[in-house]
Amino acid sequence: MSTPFGVDLGNNSSVVAVARNRGIDVVVNEVSNRSTPTVVGFGVKNRSIGETGKNQQTSNLKNTVSNLKRILALPASSPDFAIEKQYFTAPLIEKDGAVAAKVRFQGAQTEFTATQLEAMYLHKLKDITAKETKSNITDIALAVPVWYTEQQRRAAADAAKIAGLNPVRIVNEVTAAAVGYGVFKTDLPTDKAKIVAFVDIGHSSYTRFR
Repeated sequence: MSTPFGVDLGNNSSVVAVARNRGIDVVVNEVSNRSTPTVVGFGVKNRSIGETGKNQQTSNLKNTVSNLKRILALPASSPDFAIEKQYFTAPLIEKDGAVAAKVRFQGAQTEFTATQLEAMYLHKLKDITAKETKSNITDIALAVPVWYTEQQRRAAADAAKIAGLNPVRIVNEVTAAAVGYGVFKTDLPTDKAKIVAFVDIGHSSYTRFR
């Protein structure tokens, strides 16, 4: 039986949680951190993803890709492409009309699309969760920014499928926060409406929701 598996996809780091013991447990990674750096690095022999990628980022700057959330399914024709290129340490290029990163992997120049990079990262999170929970991990609920377009949501689902996961739900981050509030808040008034504001303060942007 598959254990329900959720990922809050962050620009700087991501958080994984599973539904078990009649609640939601945050999964710690291989170094016991409750969040995992959203980083994919490439080397001579292998890839370094998450904590290992972050640790090697300074010495492997041009072959390390972070900020994956900002370039997922970003059209190369978008004005944001030129802006993002200024802040990425790995060269960003156009590939089939979308954004890709050009890195040196196993001794050769290689191009990976943002969807492929995201799939590598999600596969790493899948492995972390499987080892921590000692259970089968197949279904994923993925929280993405509310400003994601339909194309970006499809790309997130495609990345999950490439990683061997079944994307059962692609949900807005602030919607997930609101649902969590409603589920676990036990003293909500029953006689009148209560207006609650949710603010998602992210690494590179923030979103309000009411």
